[in-house]
Amino acid sequence: MKISKKTILSFIIIFLALTIFSYTKAQNTIDSISNPEISNEEIIAENLEVKEPSLLPDNPFYFLKEWIRNIRMTFTSDETKKADLENKFSNERLVELKKMIENKSNPDVIKKATEKYQEAINKIKERVDKIKENTEEKKVNSFLEKFTNHQILHQRILEKLEGKVPEEVLEKIKETRERHIEKFSEVMQKLEKNKDKIVERIENIIEKNQTNNRIIERINQKMPDDVRTKINARIQKREKNK
Repeated sequence: MKISKKTILSFIIIFLALTIFSYTKAQNTIDSISNPEISNEEIIAENLEVKEPSLLPDNPFYFLKEWIRNIRMTFTSDETKKADLENKFSNERLVELKKMIENKSNPDVIKKATEKYQEAINKIKERVDKIKENTEEKKVNSFLEKFTNHQILHQRILEKLEGKVPEEVLEKIKETRERHIEKFSEVMQKLEKNKDKIVERIENIIEKNQTNNRIIERINQKMPDDVRTKINARIQKREKNK
């Protein structure tokens, strides 16, 4: 039986629609659940409010995942929500990268996935640059809180991955980690004009014990001098209280 092009196209459209619906429903379910406790040893996908990936970049059908991301972005109009979506996509890409490294995937494929993750981080900054000055403060604060919590966890994951990657990928991971901190700092300074608020956000991370002093110090190096001084004082206080 001969199948027309119109029928094939209809099947593709229906498939994509169902896939997008399922994906969105799953993501909304994750978003509605509070983050599980973050272990000092291992960060899981749920800590970043995403699913464990079943489709990785080395899968020939991975392009479907990219299509869905593009479609979701196309149908999102608010720039703050777009930035939030880019943040989510960066979470997904990092979890994918982590799983590929754990699966001991081909080093070249890992390198490419690392580059895609780095692009995802760059896109967050690009979206943030489009957020207007008069955007509702509540929306910006909501994004910043999620962004800060997630991206600090990114640093913890990247730090651990440095000890797991093949030798030929190590420099790429180190470079990506450095670029990540730069973009993190740029986003914070772009959206949070009040420098005391930046310090407060970093302090909250320290209080929750979400990271270690090595990561805080790396972030601190990218901050303005007055912010750096205050954060250093907070780190010293933390050390004394241990």
